[in-house]
Amino acid sequence: MWGSTEKERKIHWSSWKHLCSPKHSRGLGFRDLAVFNRALVVKQCWRILTNPDSLATKVLWGCYFLGWDFLNADTDPIGSFLWNSLVWGRGLIEAGIRCIVGKGTSILVYRDRWIPRPSTFHVISPLVLGEMITISHLKNPSGGWDGDLIRTNFQDEYAAVILSIPVRASCAQDSLK
Repeated sequence: MWGSTEKERKIHWSSWKHLCSPKHSRGLGFRDLAVFNRALVVKQCWRILTNPDSLATKVLWGCYFLGWDFLNADTDPIGSFLWNSLVWGRGLIEAGIRCIVGKGTSILVYRDRWIPRPSTFHVISPLVLGEMITISHLKNPSGGWDGDLIRTNFQDEYAAVILSIPVRASCAQDSLK
């Protein structure tokens, strides 16, 4: 086979694609280690976002994003390989992350992704209310949406989308999805 003789054995080369194919597809089931590593980096980024009280998050917070949250921390040109990998993974997380409105105190109206419109998840509207305004400012004292304020300051299509978002209990924290 492939140039082998009884006295001399040759290597039977196979493509990486075949080696990485699942066993049920007649491959050897090896994992593509580059893709697997990327998945683990993104998984760690998600843990940083969803477990702010973990030891790893606190250590990274003290070193790299002191005074900021993970999504808004500056990149550090002389940061460690770990930090640069997490910044890369953060980019993938940002592409698909969405905020779920609770109290609305930590979600910025114009910057964060919270609108249920898969094209952008952002409010695309003139910056009328100010860049640092949070969703809690769009609610009335009883915890529901302030319809007059929303209709006055947002385009009609965005006002309708915002008002269609169900308001969770006023004590619920904002979360990520």
